[in-house]
Amino acid sequence: MLDNYERFLLYREIKCLIADYDKCRLLPTKNELYNQIVFLKKVLKYRYEKRISR
Repeated sequence: MLDNYERFLLYREIKCLIADYDKCRLLPTKNELYNQIVFLKKVLKYRYEKRISR
């Protein structure tokens, strides 16, 4: 289960990745950034749902 600080760090990381994604012009790098953003969002969603179900 994620505590508030860990969740804050994940949100901050996602925010930084989105900023890098917007600045990036290389397609392979942009795809990798997109995959990382999607993965972190799934982690947050899974942890949130797991916490709710308990």
